[in-house]
Amino acid sequence: GVSENVLSRGNSINEFAENDEWDALQEELEATQNEVKSSMQTHRDQDLVILVSVGGWIRGTQVVSAAVLQNYDERAAKVLRQPALVSFIQSKLKDVSPEMQNDPLVKDVSSQLPEVEKLVSFPPGKAPTADDVKKVNEAVGKIMGQIQAKDAK
Repeated sequence: GVSENVLSRGNSINEFAENDEWDALQEELEATQNEVKSSMQTHRDQDLVILVSVGGWIRGTQVVSAAVLQNYDERAAKVLRQPALVSFIQSKLKDVSPEMQNDPLVKDVSSQLPEVEKLVSFPPGKAPTADDVKKVNEAVGKIMGQIQAKDAK
């Protein structure tokens, strides 16, 4: 299903980042974005699809930003510019059932996304600095930590 697709794309994103294949990485991120949008629009279990997709994007952004930080390169850093996707994710989180919207973790993640959106909203054509990339990595890393802590319970 959707979660397997998102996970396999996450593995591809990891490999492209580790091998400095930034064009392929950009294409994979765009394909993931399209897949997330498509699955969100067509699947019946909206809540699950939305939450898995959001988690997949957060993890992907964490991996990519960490890879960029390890060997900072302006061209590579530009792949982190995704304000429209973060905005789309925020709007989709508002579509989950009221029960899910009241889940403490969903509330936490939702409340942190506007900050992430600001961090990935640098001007088109301008690369974020290494410090900007570090801030993105820290922000999504904090969210991933909360998600993983919830999974451990």
